[in-house]
Amino acid sequence: MKRGGAVGAVVLGLLATGLTAWPATAATTAGDYSLTVTVRATAEAAPVRHTLRCRPTGGSHPQAAAACRDLLAARPRPPFAPVPGTTACTQIYGGPQTARVVGRWAGQQVRATFNRINGCELDRWEQMGAVLSALTRT
Repeated sequence: MKRGGAVGAVVLGLLATGLTAWPATAATTAGDYSLTVTVRATAEAAPVRHTLRCRPTGGSHPQAAAACRDLLAARPRPPFAPVPGTTACTQIYGGPQTARVVGRWAGQQVRATFNRINGCELDRWEQMGAVLSALTRT
């Protein structure tokens, strides 16, 4: 494959999965790093909702600084894209916890759901670092 074709394929692949490079620019504002994180310990449990703001750090998240640090360092950057439907995942159940993350990150709209029903979803949950782990500790 020619170099131009390879680059184009990578770009198309990233766009198809919803992953793009989101560099911080001078035009980025504090509202561009603002999320609402809602976690349920079980399907029957009441939802626990926190806000998270980064650049500057704030919100009601109990570990906002760690959560922002984890999201800013996450690869893929950040892990909001769902697991592709064709992915083979281990059948390791991690628990009944679910989470929903909505808002804006680096100027991009975010609407992501997380669960712990298999190895792929467990990996996504762990990639979110303190964003989710700080809200699900017992």
